[in-house]
Amino acid sequence: MAFSRRLRSSLVTAVALVGAVTVPVVTVAASAAGGSDRTAAAAGAGGYWMYAADGGIFSFGSAGFQGATRNPGNDMIGMAATRSGNGYWMADDDGDVFAAGDATVFGSRASSVDNVAAFAARPQGDGYWLATRTGGLESYGRAPAFPGVSVKDSKRIATLASTVSGAGAWMAAVDGGVFTFGDAGFFGSMGAVRLNQPVVGMTPTPSGRGYWLVASDGGIFSFGDAQFFGSTGDIKLVQPVVGMASTATGRGYWLVASDGGVFSFGDARFYGSVGGVRLNAPVRGLVAGPPGPDPVIEPAHTSPPGTPGTPGVPVPPGTPVPPGSPVATLVGAGDIAQCSGGALNSKANATAKILDGIPRDPSTVVFTTGDNVYETGSASDYATCYDPTWGRQKDRTRPVPGNHEYGTTNASGYFNYFGPAAGEMGKGYYSYNLGAWHVVVLNSNCASIGGCADGSPQLNWLKGDLAASPAACTVALWHHPRFNSGASHGNDTEVQPLWDTLYQNGADLILNGHEHVYERFAPQNPQQKADSAFGIRQFTLGTGGAGSYSFKTTVQPNSERRGTPNGVLNLTLRASGYDWNFLPIEGQSFSDTGSGACHGRP
Repeated sequence: MAFSRRLRSSLVTAVALVGAVTVPVVTVAASAAGGSDRTAAAAGAGGYWMYAADGGIFSFGSAGFQGATRNPGNDMIGMAATRSGNGYWMADDDGDVFAAGDATVFGSRASSVDNVAAFAARPQGDGYWLATRTGGLESYGRAPAFPGVSVKDSKRIATLASTVSGAGAWMAAVDGGVFTFGDAGFFGSMGAVRLNQPVVGMTPTPSGRGYWLVASDGGIFSFGDAQFFGSTGDIKLVQPVVGMASTATGRGYWLVASDGGVFSFGDARFYGSVGGVRLNAPVRGLVAGPPGPDPVIEPAHTSPPGTPGTPGVPVPPGTPVPPGSPVATLVGAGDIAQCSGGALNSKANATAKILDGIPRDPSTVVFTTGDNVYETGSASDYATCYDPTWGRQKDRTRPVPGNHEYGTTNASGYFNYFGPAAGEMGKGYYSYNLGAWHVVVLNSNCASIGGCADGSPQLNWLKGDLAASPAACTVALWHHPRFNSGASHGNDTEVQPLWDTLYQNGADLILNGHEHVYERFAPQNPQQKADSAFGIRQFTLGTGGAGSYSFKTTVQPNSERRGTPNGVLNLTLRASGYDWNFLPIEGQSFSDTGSGACHGRP
């Protein structure tokens, strides 16, 4: 006899090869198993869950893991999340219903017949429906009762969805036929069309005035106000598509294959997949998680002196940082997007997948250190190479211009792509606060902005900005490194005045790019003498995806760690110090970790 029960986190002790699975934040490429991780503009829900036939749960982004179950002998056929996103239900093919987190069990099907095909919950979280293969519809909790339909098994029911009000539902069959109940509107179907592959999923638009159907080959059929954003219908898949989910905006959707590969379209963001993991049981579907918190990045400051939070309003130097300033994350690299073999096959996409796995919270900012896209930084370069890769992080990115950006007149491709996040058009230098830290972005293309020497507009701005900042910790970013052991470019003396000014004002870190290597220096003064008391630690981070360079035989003084990996630097910024952790792309093993303390002016 079937029964219902709650899922408990304590049930989950297995890994991917043995039973129930959870992957809190994963950046495994779906393409490893023949899937893809296509993504356009970034927005929508903050994560998603996948559920497997054996009850395993895979959670990504803001979709929190609440529990899983082992359910031998029965296949999971549906899953739905609660309104809060802090719980979910799963149902199997004989009608058992399982609940986790703040989801409540309202009953289940009292039968051992394995003919349940689909499950849907009311958005209000107070009831749900089970649909049988032949069109029977059973309601539980406050889900309204409907008579259902009667279909042949050859045209069996594949999927079920609730209306926004919870007062109606849609059912879709494998032949693309759509059945409506209650206040669900009929906007069209594929029931009269001969399909290449069966329909396996359905998702309504957020307005409830349209819906999408998806076939097992990834073909998308849109009706009502549902827009078409792309499909995998023309791609030869290793494993079939088994489900889909819409973003919260309705301007994008995800498809999921039975191997756990994820395909994202429109504003659907890729948060990870299990396409490269050997699974104990096939994935059966995907459910969108709650929207993630919007990044909170204050406006770029371009007119000091003034407080970091309110440009133009003077504040006495030394104003203390407010108590409880949050720990923040600054993560990124430079020399990023080269796409001669296609954006999604590039190493820029490999490093972008690392960023996909960094939690999206208000205290996390993605940085670049210039040469963001090759070869000329044009609008086309940004659209076709940067945007499909690191562009997935655009809403939380604060960029730096490199010399390749100026391959287009006045770096217009760069400034137009990033907009206000890049500071004032034509300048490329600005500042902002992140947690307890002050972050200064500078433009080392000195000849293009009036120079970097004493009396130049940028250096005058920098002196005023640092004088106005009350922060005890400061990090500066620009493209060309002053000190460099790389064999291609060497030291850049033109930025010496920037180093001098930052050192005089007690800056702690400098992040650069340009040389396609990773190099970390011990704290040093502008004359390249070791200085553990007031020295600045410099990182060269030309590791974002462009081809690697090599090092000179004789390295620069105070160079502590060197390598030629691709990856990103993850900085944890605390109120009085910092931790660093270099994260390499999949398949590389280079690492570098450590900590440092902030200091005052010498």
